[in-house]
Amino acid sequence: MSVSARRMKGRTKEAFVGYMFLAPFVLGFSMFVILPMAATVFMSLTDWDLFNSPTFIGVENYANLFFDNKYLWKSLKATFLYASGGVILPLATALLLALLLNQKIRFRPFFRTAFYLPAVLPSVSTVVLWQWMFDPDLGPLNEVLRIMGLPTSKWIYSEAAVMPSLWLMAMWGCGSTMVIFLAALQDVPKHLLEAAEIDGAGTFQKFRHITVPTISPVIFFNFLMSVIGAFQVFVPAQLMTGGGPNNSTLFVTYYIYRLTFGEYRLGYACALAFIVFLIIMVLAIVIFRMSNKWVFYNEEKN
Repeated sequence: MSVSARRMKGRTKEAFVGYMFLAPFVLGFSMFVILPMAATVFMSLTDWDLFNSPTFIGVENYANLFFDNKYLWKSLKATFLYASGGVILPLATALLLALLLNQKIRFRPFFRTAFYLPAVLPSVSTVVLWQWMFDPDLGPLNEVLRIMGLPTSKWIYSEAAVMPSLWLMAMWGCGSTMVIFLAALQDVPKHLLEAAEIDGAGTFQKFRHITVPTISPVIFFNFLMSVIGAFQVFVPAQLMTGGGPNNSTLFVTYYIYRLTFGEYRLGYACALAFIVFLIIMVLAIVIFRMSNKWVFYNEEKN
């Protein structure tokens, strides 16, 4: 056998081994991502009530969504409104906590565990806890306001206060984001901070010109995942508000759930789910395009 033939045989063997390692991922991705997405698109073109055979109706579900559905725009408005505060506020809180816990303070491991603990609690337990805290009559939040002589609130039972209440709940559960920020802060080059301090830079200047650019890839990652998560919020609407008051928390995921298991309109719900997927995809593309202006990687800094 010639040298070229042996090399070709070795490359073929290496390629076969590589494809074998890739096979589980390709198979899993196809079964749990591609096929469900294709099934969703197909079912969105049908009229199906979960009990009878689906009937193909073309794009009628999409037409009804945009022209004959009074709840679609309410659900999109509620979702975008929740995302406006449910992304920025938890991110800012997580970054602030990470900056504080990155300092040399006493009992730092305890505080790290305490702030991270809400992120590992079951969602149902968290909802029960916050329902009690938001209780207008017996909740501790209103009790604190009474002691301070401030006006109380109806919290999740008021159309005006329900969204800020859910933002507050989202801020409380920012522990996992805080841990990611904390790991990034510990990777900030110390010699750059020391050099900036020698040159007379203050705390804010070091944070703005050194810390933020260094951890900008982590900020980008957390921001992107938070935006995607905000459009998938479901538990607060399902277990706390029921989409109210006055449909002010009728998030799109909860609306899809209600269409499917409340009204038994699976084809209609799949059409809405595909629209939500397109919205998230467009937002992700926009965020990726804008990241070129403010995200700095090690290759670019060098």
